[in-house]
Amino acid sequence: MIDIATICKDLYCLCRFCRFKTEGARRGRELEQIFYDYCVSQRIQPTEFHGFTLFGYDSWSGAKHEVDSGIGWDQTGIHFEFKAYQYDIVKDQVMIFNEKSIDYFFSIHSHNRHFNFYRILVSDSPFDVNATRLCYLWSIIHIGPDILPIPVILHYFRDPVWEDRVEPVLLSEGERILSEFVRPLNFKLRLAQGTTYALSIPEPHEIDEAEDAHRAMSQELLDTIECYEPDHFENYAATLMSRIGTLP
Repeated sequence: MIDIATICKDLYCLCRFCRFKTEGARRGRELEQIFYDYCVSQRIQPTEFHGFTLFGYDSWSGAKHEVDSGIGWDQTGIHFEFKAYQYDIVKDQVMIFNEKSIDYFFSIHSHNRHFNFYRILVSDSPFDVNATRLCYLWSIIHIGPDILPIPVILHYFRDPVWEDRVEPVLLSEGERILSEFVRPLNFKLRLAQGTTYALSIPEPHEIDEAEDAHRAMSQELLDTIECYEPDHFENYAATLMSRIGTLP
């Protein structure tokens, strides 16, 4: 089964290099359809696509939240949200996604379904600073066209091919700082007693550090990759889009 780092890399390339055909509200549906075509090309069957349940469950509150997509395998589930507004993602959009995702998490957990519950918010435009800080706070993996997603950075840092090409201090700092911000929701919300959950959150200074490190490490890695393999992501994206039948 495909891993989260690969999914994040593929979605980053699609957001950065794909040429959209539509504008306005239809653009969001186009991005969702591109993701669905991507799933087909990878032989992934989404558990949801434009529905009001997540992994087959209603929300804990009973409210009808629209779910863009969910995929799951083994002990892993991912809740996806797609935005294609052509302007920066703001904190309100992250807050809404987080709250409805937690609403589903409570319901899933109450049915004794226990798996690593990841959330990925995908946009064709960048996230503003307040939106990214909320993503770090709640370990929401955010994917836009301007910065490498954290799982992608960690994947390259752990790859023997790139370990020798990246400054050793970046490798150690990446693991120390960034890995904490891509943990699944069940690591942040642990069942304490009955239906009471204990919340584990980073300190404000840790969010500051993550924000600075994420952007700096993304740029350093992009520069290093460009030095050793020019057009690395462009070529990867072209192959990816050819496979799923969309335009570069």
